[in-house]
Amino acid sequence: MPTSSAARPPGSPLASPQSAARVLLGILVVAASCRREHVIGVLDGSGTTEDGSADGSTTERAGTSLDGTITMTGESSSDGPPIECGAPTGHSACDFDGDPFHAIGLGCPGGEQDTQPILDPVLASPDPDAWRVIREYGNPTWTPREGSTLLVVTTGTLPLADDSNRVELPLGVTDAVDGGNGNPDGEDLPAPVVPSPGSMGGAGGRPFSACDGLGDCSDSLLEPWQAGGPAQDLAWMAFDVDVPADTAGYRVALAWFTAELPARHTEPGTDVVVWWQSSEAYTGNLATLEGAPLSAWGAAPWVASQGLLGNDSPLFGTGFDGTTGNPCELPGASFVDCPRGAGSGWLTLWGPSAPGERMSIVLAVMDLMDDDRDTTVLVDDWRWHCEGCQPGLDCGLRP
Repeated sequence: MPTSSAARPPGSPLASPQSAARVLLGILVVAASCRREHVIGVLDGSGTTEDGSADGSTTERAGTSLDGTITMTGESSSDGPPIECGAPTGHSACDFDGDPFHAIGLGCPGGEQDTQPILDPVLASPDPDAWRVIREYGNPTWTPREGSTLLVVTTGTLPLADDSNRVELPLGVTDAVDGGNGNPDGEDLPAPVVPSPGSMGGAGGRPFSACDGLGDCSDSLLEPWQAGGPAQDLAWMAFDVDVPADTAGYRVALAWFTAELPARHTEPGTDVVVWWQSSEAYTGNLATLEGAPLSAWGAAPWVASQGLLGNDSPLFGTGFDGTTGNPCELPGASFVDCPRGAGSGWLTLWGPSAPGERMSIVLAVMDLMDDDRDTTVLVDDWRWHCEGCQPGLDCGLRP
């Protein structure tokens, strides 16, 4: 798997102490051209498991019609019949090897009806402690949505997993003054991500409308970037994927935590998570909650009414739990004992696609302004969605 420490093409090798698989990833050659040239290694399929699979993977099956198309449970057209498309009819989980893309359900070995191949996967995190592929994060709330592991990426650092492949962070560690990591500071956004508006043909002002195909059609990144850029402690991953026939979208599970909320909810230049898509269907950031960026500033009103704060039990063991003993406020909420951090709960990110096109996806997690407080994201369970979503209506993040 190619790795990089700055913009998408150039970079440096990634090392991780967690497993032999990650050591292998760390010594792969870095892509040196505008297109990422090297593809992540996969298991060779030797050996047979009790369920008959050749690679140790497990497969979940969806309803399948006689012509081999997939019928997604619970979907229907305006006429009532189920929506059918050419996405894989099953899902092979192969996330037992420490590979970050396998952990979220992509690039597994197998047949065309069981797996979703990807092209040119890159994980750019020179600090191996800024990400983990684990079974549990903090407490049982944060366990895989599919398979046996999930991916964690942070602007801070993560301890090694214990013998049960579980990670727990002590109280207060995520809001430390020296809360950064060894990932690059002073960085531009990884290509093709740009903060400039992409709506209304690039003029901006009407998010998700008349995308120019180059800038951010959500218009959500410019203000945070101008207030807090360049990026600090930047970690990112990227891949290309070919959209199956008659498939209008996809979805992926995501959970977000930050120690910048409530403390910095009035400051636009706070840590931000970006899920960037470049495609015929849409180009821009999709990590938006009700149209706002996934940051302490953008998500504060949503978190105050629907999110996790302070001593809410799902935050225990994440490092984002606990209170300060001082009063504070969020939009629409006041606290006598201010939370140290906040979280979103599990969300689903919905994205659109054009059948048969090749999409480019980038996930970037970064500090803005400084690296004093950490932000962490969990990612798992990529799946195609036959019916898709409409930008500006139901694409982006939803509970």
